[in-house]
Amino acid sequence: MELPGRVTFAGRTGDLRPFFGAADVFVSPSLYDPSPGTVLQAMASGLPVVTTTKSGAAELLLEYDAGLVCTSGDASGLAAHMRALEDPAMRAHFAANALRATLPLSPSAITLQLVLLYRDLLASIAKAPNS
Repeated sequence: MELPGRVTFAGRTGDLRPFFGAADVFVSPSLYDPSPGTVLQAMASGLPVVTTTKSGAAELLLEYDAGLVCTSGDASGLAAHMRALEDPAMRAHFAANALRATLPLSPSAITLQLVLLYRDLLASIAKAPNS
């Protein structure tokens, strides 16, 4: 498959939604990315994702069956995953799961998790004997 006419290098942009809307798949060949915001944004946009084991989103992708993961630096594995996602049925399956995986990650849900964590930490401190 040739890239001209199929890939756009758009440079730096603030609003990624139009790009996610125009894409069929999001590919993030991370060498190391413990907190991949763009991967999560792509998933929340309903895009299937191809990434590597060095992405912080790899476990989420695998847990929710929302995309494909290969070893970091494995160009042939990355290419094979990209070819596999030429299948519209596979893309649709992963896309639905990607969106479902991000639903629990809303700002209000994350805030609630943090509040509950702090509550539990404060409760454990209050119960601890004075040293």
